[in-house]
Amino acid sequence: MPNPGYTLSLSSPATMIEQTDRNGLPVRKYRKTIARDGDYEKGDLKFSINRGTRDHWVKTFDLMKANGTIVRVPSTHAGAADPEHQLGEILSLTANDDGTLDAVVEIVGEDGFRAVETNDVSIYVPPTFTDGKGVVYKRPITHVAVVPDPVLPGLGKFERLAASHTGAPIMPDPITFSPAILSLARDNRKARLDKLVEGPTPSITPAVRDKLLGLFATDEVLTLSLSAGDGKADLFDQLMAILAENHPLDLSRKTGHQAVALSRSGPGSDTKNPVLDWVNVTYPSNN
Repeated sequence: MPNPGYTLSLSSPATMIEQTDRNGLPVRKYRKTIARDGDYEKGDLKFSINRGTRDHWVKTFDLMKANGTIVRVPSTHAGAADPEHQLGEILSLTANDDGTLDAVVEIVGEDGFRAVETNDVSIYVPPTFTDGKGVVYKRPITHVAVVPDPVLPGLGKFERLAASHTGAPIMPDPITFSPAILSLARDNRKARLDKLVEGPTPSITPAVRDKLLGLFATDEVLTLSLSAGDGKADLFDQLMAILAENHPLDLSRKTGHQAVALSRSGPGSDTKNPVLDWVNVTYPSNN
């Protein structure tokens, strides 16, 4: 019989935090302790949590998030895969030195706010989880459900994280990259453009290359490109694909004079040449 997943439920009700707007929807963020070191039992399942366990959960969460997997917050464990039961998502996990595991949770919508304000939270940990890329994770936290029947009591209340905001949407924190990363990205783009300049039939001139570097190798443009991270080709990649197919004519090559034969008739033919007949036409004299 396969080893079942286990859940850890928390008994502290959420306190309402201040409302924010994102894409027209009210959003509230919470920080909540979701686990503490110790020995636990649920039915026939016995398990322990220690620093290694918490560090493992943080590591697997970060890997899953980097690979595009969202750890959601459903209204029930049974509704974990149902979009209609989704209340929000986990933004981050932190293993603290005091033996606790904290989560920053984002909840969307009034129904979600009411649910966390009147219920508790339970994490679900299956034996394994395979994401859409085929990556297998062992004992990760795959969702955090809102439940009325906690198993682990005394982990404290939700802490407010955001100030009230009812105007423009909250902008995300700016993404930054180290100068070394930007330099590598810039060198990569220059090398790719250099290849289009080199060779017997270059696709672009050095002047065009320099102008393209001025457009596509600035810190701002490189940061935007690196932060996309969605696997899609950005504008620079699309431009490079087009330029690679560009093979301009070599204007230095000569093919000789192109002339029309003005002979009265072609070899072996009695047909008169109409061009020559037009040239030899006689016009009346003005005298």
